[in-house]
Amino acid sequence: MHFTRLLAEVSAHASATTRGSARAEQAQSNIALVIFLVISMLLNIGLGVMWYLSQEKITNAEANASKDKSTAEDRRKEIEYQRALLTKVRLWVGDTSPDESEINIMKEALAGKPEPAWLPPLKNEIEGNPTSSDASQRTGILGVDPNTTKPKTDFKTVVKQLNEQLAQAKRDFNTQKAKQDEELVALRQHAKDWNPKILADKMTAEKARAEADKRDAVNQKEAVIERQKKQIQTLEQDHQRLMNELKTEFDNRYKQLAETYETKERDRADERRVEKEKQQTQNVVSLDKPRGKIVEVSPSGDTAYVNIGSDARVPLQMTFSIYGVGSGGKPLAEPKAQGEVINVTGRNVSQIRITRMAKPPQYRQGLSPEKDGYWLSDPKEFWRLRNPILPGDLVYNPIWDPSKPTHVALVGIFDLDGDGHDDTQAFVRSLRDMNVEVDLYTDPAQGYATHGKMNYSTDYLVVGGMPVISPGGKAEPVAKSRGDNLSATAEKLQQEALSKGIRIISLSEFMARMGYVADRMPALKGANNPSRSSGGANRPATPQGGEPKKDNGDKGEDKKEDKKEGGK
Repeated sequence: MHFTRLLAEVSAHASATTRGSARAEQAQSNIALVIFLVISMLLNIGLGVMWYLSQEKITNAEANASKDKSTAEDRRKEIEYQRALLTKVRLWVGDTSPDESEINIMKEALAGKPEPAWLPPLKNEIEGNPTSSDASQRTGILGVDPNTTKPKTDFKTVVKQLNEQLAQAKRDFNTQKAKQDEELVALRQHAKDWNPKILADKMTAEKARAEADKRDAVNQKEAVIERQKKQIQTLEQDHQRLMNELKTEFDNRYKQLAETYETKERDRADERRVEKEKQQTQNVVSLDKPRGKIVEVSPSGDTAYVNIGSDARVPLQMTFSIYGVGSGGKPLAEPKAQGEVINVTGRNVSQIRITRMAKPPQYRQGLSPEKDGYWLSDPKEFWRLRNPILPGDLVYNPIWDPSKPTHVALVGIFDLDGDGHDDTQAFVRSLRDMNVEVDLYTDPAQGYATHGKMNYSTDYLVVGGMPVISPGGKAEPVAKSRGDNLSATAEKLQQEALSKGIRIISLSEFMARMGYVADRMPALKGANNPSRSSGGANRPATPQGGEPKKDNGDKGEDKKEDKKEGGK
């Protein structure tokens, strides 16, 4: 290319020279021009050859430079790979100087080049082979952290541990060797000392010594036995003498105590008889304190509200006797009504249904509240009575106490609904539903055997169809005797109740004080005849007609409840 351009320049110059020379020097000869042109062409050819040769050398130099550059890059990668291997070896031996950048460079260098044949076996041995079936080969000597690719430990630590294990193994070996040496010495000494003659002499000497010790022990034991026999004879004589003296003294004291006891029992019997006559004369409620009072009465007089509610955990079907209040705030002599809880309407308010009211005195004919003739049971006739229930009247139930359970014991036959069958089990369930603890009862299904026992926390012993102990401690005539065993059990329990200060009360008086009416108790109705049962022992009582009866006055139910709670 350079040669062509140079030839063109020479030709142009020659043409210009020729034209100039033709005009200026027409006299010069054409030979000189030809020679000049030939020389110029030869020079251009030489320059072109030289330029071509120089371009070839440049191309070869560039090719050699590119080859040298590739060789240098391979060398650099090899150096980086060797440096990465060195970094891994440093990590294996416990060198902590490599930082994160060096570790990252190591990862890239190792990932960018195939591993040499000698590296995988060494790497698997040191860091572990995850695909191996052998657990020890999976972990390797050092192990590796998959997140950081750092070994979990290092050769320094491994060597230190191995040195410690070796030192411990040496110590154990030396200890075991010393022990075996001692045993070997003892064994050699035993072999040296043992022979049939020495053994026979030792056995003979030991046997003679044992025989002598045995004779000495037998002689000492016989001497001790002889002394103890003499001591026993002396003690028996002293014991017999003391027993005779104690018997004489006991007989004298027992006679004196018996006379004193009989005198005191007669005095107590007289006092109890006087007290009972006084109570019967006054006929005042004395079994317990009042549990609450009437706060409101319905116009018809068949329902009322008492100041006992959910705070006292009063159960449905709980019965009460209602007493009027006399002078000084004391209850009157006789109850005016009985009722049962049919609805708990507030924390301190419950609705009760009046089940019975006392007849006028002229119609009672001297009957006590324990008799049915004392009561009027038709709610339609309550309004005619001249002694109605009033706010402030007191309600009683001796067995129910919101602060603590009352403890009772039952003995006898409890035919509460008059069907000729014993209702003890139903009565027990009904009492327990009212938070009453039944400490003892007689089971008719097991021949009136007793279950439980009375203790000093028992409040009442309720006697059913059995004799009741009189204040003098004697059995009154049997009301309903069902066998000598039951009579004996009842009399024994009543004697025990007297000794423990437990109050004895007949079933009729107990139920009258509680305000119980047997035919209004679902727990008792049908207790022995399932066909007459209407829902089981635990079904709450409801008034006749279904739902609990509530007054429908001019005021709303909420206002009525607020009024009752405010008037407590």
